[in-house]
Amino acid sequence: MADDALWYEAALLVGITNALNVVADSPLDSLEPASPSAEAQAVFGEIRAFYDRADVPLAFRRVAADPGYLADLWGAASPPDGTPCRTPSTS
Repeated sequence: MADDALWYEAALLVGITNALNVVADSPLDSLEPASPSAEAQAVFGEIRAFYDRADVPLAFRRVAADPGYLADLWGAASPPDGTPCRTPSTS
């Protein structure tokens, strides 16, 4: 199974990309929650920490109408060790 590790990683990437594309192609008013639930806010905290920014990327905000799906999507998209995303230095 170790020989298939790259294929499994590629399949995961394709699956996450597909999920984000489905969200991006949905009507705006059908996915934007008026007020995210406490569960969604907890996931938003992890997303903000990962991206080291004050806001949450639109794709994740739109999925927040279904907090369970948001948590699953973030669980699949986030690094397993929780390492924050950092923009490479340009200096």
